[in-house]
Amino acid sequence: MSWFNWAIKHNIKVIGETPTYASIKLTAGKCFPAAFTSISNDHLDGEANIVFSDALGNTGLATDKVYAAVYNADTGLWGFPAAEVARSAAAFAVPIVSSAEDVLHAYLFTARYSGAVVSQVSDSQYNTCVCT
Repeated sequence: MSWFNWAIKHNIKVIGETPTYASIKLTAGKCFPAAFTSISNDHLDGEANIVFSDALGNTGLATDKVYAAVYNADTGLWGFPAAEVARSAAAFAVPIVSSAEDVLHAYLFTARYSGAVVSQVSDSQYNTCVCT
């Protein structure tokens, strides 16, 4: 299934309505998710600082990779970290252009690899903050 088809299938219930950022899913799966602990942004440093739990639950591994995406609703710009981090890192700094009072929407998901192939993903996690 293509990513586009997957996105429509998992988000169809919010299409035609005014969706909330929290209702949008980027991924869905059985891998234990890296849950947000906090997200903050000082617009002067140009980064969203994401802290997440390194808890493993019953299906997580410390070596699972965590990915992030941050959307600035005021500018329409996306920010992505330079690379994924291991679950054990428990933090990201995501470059994002922002001004004071901009609203940022952030998503995290976890992936497990078997060699070079993704074998499991987690449900995407959502959080938001207002830039200071």
